[in-house]
Amino acid sequence: MRILGFIVYILFLCAPSSFSQISDVVKERIDSDYKGISDIKHFGAKLNHDFFSKDDKLGAIYYWICTNVEIDVKKYFSKNGGYTYNFKYKTREEKVRKIQETDNKMALEAFRSKKATGKEYAHMFKKMCDNAGIECEVISGCLKSKYEDIGRKPGRSDHLWNAVKIDGKWHLIDSFWGAGYLNEQEQTFTKQYSERFYMLSPEEFFLNHFPKRTQWVLVDRSPQEFEALPLFHYQYFFLNMNLLIPAKGIVSVVSKGKISVVFKEKGEGINTQDLFGFSYGFEKDETLAKIIPFKKGEYVKFQIPVPDLKHDYFSIYFKGQPVVTYKIKLPANTF
Repeated sequence: MRILGFIVYILFLCAPSSFSQISDVVKERIDSDYKGISDIKHFGAKLNHDFFSKDDKLGAIYYWICTNVEIDVKKYFSKNGGYTYNFKYKTREEKVRKIQETDNKMALEAFRSKKATGKEYAHMFKKMCDNAGIECEVISGCLKSKYEDIGRKPGRSDHLWNAVKIDGKWHLIDSFWGAGYLNEQEQTFTKQYSERFYMLSPEEFFLNHFPKRTQWVLVDRSPQEFEALPLFHYQYFFLNMNLLIPAKGIVSVVSKGKISVVFKEKGEGINTQDLFGFSYGFEKDETLAKIIPFKKGEYVKFQIPVPDLKHDYFSIYFKGQPVVTYKIKLPANTF
């Protein structure tokens, strides 16, 4: 029954997805009138004067953060990634107070310097929402972002994001991902503003975010299901297709030396020319090979030939950018 439920969940993702759009009027106002603001309180006062609805205030906060603050690559890839607190305390009350003070200082410094890690993005976002009268929480959890995360149980928190309450309903937001994307292997950051991670559906958010407190999953999904997922890269969320097969991240069975990968179109789908923009590659082989697509209706199928290996990672690419990665773990007698 659990396997059936997992398949149903993947199929549910094939429904056309939608994500909230921030008003162009809001973005134009931020671009023209909010340059050079270095004080977070000043920003909040001006925001409350210029905008009346919580939707517009929230959109303005997200847009400003994602277009003005860059990921601090050096700190992000440091030993602790900026996720540890460094202070002493004697009582629980003192610990809570010092954490709050540290988080507040972190938010103010990130706003001023316009450099942040995921933790600083989340605390800055909350501080700005607090100033705007928007109910907001900082969510701690695991981000599935590295090859090694495939098949790994959610463990120590390594990322933070936000939940906001609008019209009585909670929504998930990751301004860190809205600012651009990281290449974990090359340890680089590419700035690329996106609203894809602004109130992204909980079903899609679950593909690479798992909270420490499971109430913030916002859908009926388990740690085991998160563990079983493949690695969905940043670019996956911009495809007009959803992955169907393989649904799980560890591939242990091949048919006639090949792995079948099946996508289903959504929304406007994908044009014929773009179908030939897909390629694949193995971690042990630095070159990419083109994939010949097989399209039938709204389904797109690729056949990936597997070399004589038992353990490796392979990725599907679209226009040179990774989309999804699997871990190959074949029995000894496969070949």
